[in-house]
Amino acid sequence: MSRGTGLVILCLLLISWNEGSQKVGAQGVSRTLVPAVAQRAPADIETPPPPSSQELIEAARQAGTISAADALLYRMYAASGDERLPTRFRGWPAEDEAIYLEVIEGWLTLPIATQAILTPFFLPPAAPGSYYHQRRPRATTDGSRRQAIPCPSPYPGWSCVVGQQTKVFWDDRAPGHAADAARVLAEFEATIWPALTGLMGREPVGDTAFAPNDGGDGKVDIYLVADFAGYTPGRASRYFDPARELGRDPCPAGPAFITLDPGFALPDGADLFDVLAHEFFHVLQYSYGMHVCRSLEYHWLREATAVWAESYVYPKIGSPKWNWRSANFLPYVDSPLNGATPSGKGYGVWLIPLHLSKSAGPGAIRALFEATTRLDSLGALDSVAPGGLLQYWPRVVLDLWNAPPVDPFRAWQGMTLQPKTATGSGQRTSQSADLAGASQGIIRLPVTGLPYLSVRYFHFTFREETSRSIRVTNPFVEQTEIAATVHALIKIEGRPWVVEDWTAEREKRFCRDTRDERLEELVVVVGNRSWSDVGYGGKRDLAPPEEPALHVTNIGCWRWTGTVSATFDANDPSSRNRRDTETLSTQVTFERTQDVPGWWTNGGTVFRVIPTNSGKDGQPSFVSWQILGGSIDVPELSATNCEIQGTSAVVPLDSERTQPRDWAYLAIWNFATEAKRGARPREYEAEGAHGQSLGWKDKCLVPQPDGTLREQIVDDGKGFNYWLISEWFGNRVLTVQPDGATIVGAFSTTFQPGQMWVLGRATYRWEFRAVRE
Repeated sequence: MSRGTGLVILCLLLISWNEGSQKVGAQGVSRTLVPAVAQRAPADIETPPPPSSQELIEAARQAGTISAADALLYRMYAASGDERLPTRFRGWPAEDEAIYLEVIEGWLTLPIATQAILTPFFLPPAAPGSYYHQRRPRATTDGSRRQAIPCPSPYPGWSCVVGQQTKVFWDDRAPGHAADAARVLAEFEATIWPALTGLMGREPVGDTAFAPNDGGDGKVDIYLVADFAGYTPGRASRYFDPARELGRDPCPAGPAFITLDPGFALPDGADLFDVLAHEFFHVLQYSYGMHVCRSLEYHWLREATAVWAESYVYPKIGSPKWNWRSANFLPYVDSPLNGATPSGKGYGVWLIPLHLSKSAGPGAIRALFEATTRLDSLGALDSVAPGGLLQYWPRVVLDLWNAPPVDPFRAWQGMTLQPKTATGSGQRTSQSADLAGASQGIIRLPVTGLPYLSVRYFHFTFREETSRSIRVTNPFVEQTEIAATVHALIKIEGRPWVVEDWTAEREKRFCRDTRDERLEELVVVVGNRSWSDVGYGGKRDLAPPEEPALHVTNIGCWRWTGTVSATFDANDPSSRNRRDTETLSTQVTFERTQDVPGWWTNGGTVFRVIPTNSGKDGQPSFVSWQILGGSIDVPELSATNCEIQGTSAVVPLDSERTQPRDWAYLAIWNFATEAKRGARPREYEAEGAHGQSLGWKDKCLVPQPDGTLREQIVDDGKGFNYWLISEWFGNRVLTVQPDGATIVGAFSTTFQPGQMWVLGRATYRWEFRAVRE
């Protein structure tokens, strides 16, 4: 529904409220209901509706402009569509079933005048003095207009049909309801009664104690009335006789009657029998004596399970009603499960008993209500949830995502609606995490203050190749008591979705340069599983030391390839101060390694040289090198124009770096970090060398006695010659280029005596490009 459509319907409803309803044919009043559980279309889940009458009334009560007693009275008017409701409180129509229990609970605190106004609302419609009679008074009460009836009715002017378990009454002035009554009776006794009493293992409490308003016997009484219950197609009302039961405790088991309005047209795919199943489940709920005597303690649970009862009796797979029902919960998943707001949220919470019944069987609903006789509402849920709420809640919040790879509600009921995300806007659930030309970015995931039994979803998409390095931080790992759970739904290019538990992971990374980690979509699910004042972690809001965050940079993260060169111009004291110029130039490729314990674990990535030939049978691999233009001088031989060649073994990094090793690495800090080395985003260091541990051969042109030059191989015991170095000689800040895909470096250093046994100068140059697999 568009916002414009919603406002039109709202205006029409308010006009109907002010002007009264119109009769249509012999069936009485026909009205279209915008259900309280579906105040707007699922497509507009991000657009909040106008405030309801109940919300306007509560705001006035909190502001002190009306008393608590007046607030209860006005809420009763709003729930019943009563024209006495002051104009300033006529907001978006919404059901308010809790008002009846709240009035009973606070009856003794109400002024006598307010009690007198409210008393008629608690009488069955056919009872003399009821609210229905006040709105539609009779000209005569002698029953002379009564039709021939198949059952004895104790009420003048009312007819009924009777079955084994129920009586269905209708006003004689609405003769069309006779056919409705016959249909209701047949369906109730053939389908609804056996399904729900069989499930719950009990029958309703009889109502004979409330004679003469008991319908004449102990059966369940159903009253068909038009234009009676406000914007509600039906209601299950607990019997309450203020004259006999002032201050009666609302918690013990007791009887109830049902009021139905057959004239309601339900646009969400529901019909009168769905409503009847819902209300009869309320009647069964009232047969349990609740442990906590607060009217609102179990209200959310009553409404949620009553909607579930509709799906149990009439599954209607794929009906739009399930999306409409869920729209009162899924936009508010980041508020407590049992929260009282928004109005009608309990109807949308039906997804929880649905999930419970699919996880533990329908019998779990019966066990749930049996538990309410000794526990509060959340305690009862914890007692029947598989593994308790601490284990069950993380599973629930994953499934509530209701899209691949976790979409059970689509399979169970054909429901397609998804929850609100913290990243979406309008009708979108996702947010692009691409850099859009920037070199790096951080997206905070605000979860501080997330209350108990709630969840927040963050949905990101990645499309640009330049968004290469991805890191998600989880600060909850730092907390000793973890109320938070962190899960991820991951979509890699060309692969199915997967689910991962990140609750115990300090951080997770993805390198989109490689196919195995080419992230397309990421959903981060942060839940708060605390639920009890005395349970795990207490009932508390999340309070991480810092917000989780998604870090994105354009820095290459899989493989770097390029050219390096080193030129050494030195006077070697060990060779009679002979000048020696050597130049090394080679191509080298570095590839990411994750086997570097203790190195660059906070914000960095380490790359190791890919050897030119692979090792076999456990033998080491080697990297080749070459130096041209060098010279050598040994006591028995003078040589020039040496061409020095060799190989060096590639061995694991020495994490202690206690001695030089034959190794080469490139380390890049591609994320901002608070590591021990300090925050070093976009910086790098690199080293490469060949060593004398394996030695090498110098191929030189050696002068002969006849004056000619002859090629000769000479063993050389010279020390290390480095072909790439960016850290050891000076504290230079080396920065990855803004494009994230280029590393260019060059510097020269002067050797001092004692450094590599030479006096002279070394110049290093390198240029690498990031490679995408």
